[in-house]
Amino acid sequence: MDAARRPTTAVGHAAASQQPPSVCCLLPSGEICVAQEPTHQLLILTLSGELRNVVDVEGSLLSFPTGLACDARFLYVTDGMRDRVHQLSIRDGFRPHACSFRTGNGRDGMYYPHGSCLLSLQPGAPPTLFVADWGNHRIVALDTSSDLDVLYSFGQKGRGAGQLMYPRGVAALPDSKLLVSDTDNNRLQIASADGTFLRCIGGLRQPYAAVGVPGNGLTFVATMSGRLCMVALEGSQGRLLNAVDGSTIETMAIEE
Repeated sequence: MDAARRPTTAVGHAAASQQPPSVCCLLPSGEICVAQEPTHQLLILTLSGELRNVVDVEGSLLSFPTGLACDARFLYVTDGMRDRVHQLSIRDGFRPHACSFRTGNGRDGMYYPHGSCLLSLQPGAPPTLFVADWGNHRIVALDTSSDLDVLYSFGQKGRGAGQLMYPRGVAALPDSKLLVSDTDNNRLQIASADGTFLRCIGGLRQPYAAVGVPGNGLTFVATMSGRLCMVALEGSQGRLLNAVDGSTIETMAIEE
């Protein structure tokens, strides 16, 4: 494990006020939940930017929130520094409901987890939470109907097809597929929900997070260099976008 790559100290609130948020998600209420890594807090904002609430999980026991996902009942917060996921009840004012506590590289452990997504594998069943387990180079599936028990995981450290190097994000695609930001391999990987490798999409420098657009096969990808790219999952070209107005800066070749 490359321990030097993981944050080891917390940043004070004064310094954090000058830093951008890490991740965000849209809540069922139509409000936005924003996670700020340095302050270890969740901000609840209206679409116009008005601050509605500041959530401190379990008395500030949240440390470096690195991922968010939600359904109609719960908000799932990836706690990067403490190697866990918090399940918060939205209806009860974001009160803690369950938490995964395991740390390490065993079957049930995680090491500096990052982005997450929810995917329903069966009609009517509770969704499964998929988490990018950064330090263990894999994707972990958690059971949201229990105390976030580990169902299974897939991926291992490496450069080959189906292998991962410090993945930072995972997103749900149509037809129960997953899009993994394989960050240090400079590519995206598409896999089935059971972890079966389907396709690599290369030519992206350190993709950090991705979100698919339903119905048209397009995916927006944020990179560690601060770029925003638009990629057609079935095509051979992508576009580097201006993050301010969305205009095309250049066309990229997509590698298989």
